[in-house]
Amino acid sequence: MAITQPAVSRLIRDLQAEIGLRLIDRSAGKLTPTADAVALFQGVQRSYQRLDRVAQAAAQIGSPTSCSSRRFRSRFARWWPRAQACRFSIP
Repeated sequence: MAITQPAVSRLIRDLQAEIGLRLIDRSAGKLTPTADAVALFQGVQRSYQRLDRVAQAAAQIGSPTSCSSRRFRSRFARWWPRAQACRFSIP
């Protein structure tokens, strides 16, 4: 993955602070996902499946640029944070 363990720990800590959920239980040197983490993961999986269906629908409509679901998710992931930032700045 080319990311250090301290960087991963920091990312997890920042995510937990941002969403207000504890995602990892640490005990005896082991990391275990919490029930909240499992539920969040399942929700994210469902979201990706829906995005795949949107990409497939776009391809079936005959979009001028063919779009694989992976490319669509990548573009969506870059676009979505900017869209959310705009949502909060509109009066």
